Amino acid sequence: LGAWCGHQRQKYRDRREGKLSNLTDERVALLETVGFDFATEKKNRHQTPAEDGRRHGPRNPERSFEDWLDHLRYYRAEHGDADVPIKSHPKLGAWVVRQRQHYRK
Repeated sequence: LGAWCGHQRQKYRDRREGKLSNLTDERVALLETVGFDFATEKKNRHQTPAEDGRRHGPRNPERSFEDWLDHLRYYRAEHGDADVPIKSHPKLGAWVVRQRQHYRK
């Protein structure tokens, strides 16, 4: 779900910038009726954790530390801890392992 939300935000940004986007006025209106937040600034986008889902690779240069931290916050809100199992969440789990390794250095 998180990845899908990210795609909707990207389509919305593309649309605002005049780029090709399949996000129609009708779809924007439908998303707004359920309270979807189209904010493009990272500091405003994830005010209330709702899901754990963005599955982008941890080494993806498009994802910042703050993006991964938001993802971890979602996971913690849903699961009650930050002990992300690599087996069920391989990319987020690998990112968390790397952060712990950096901390130990």
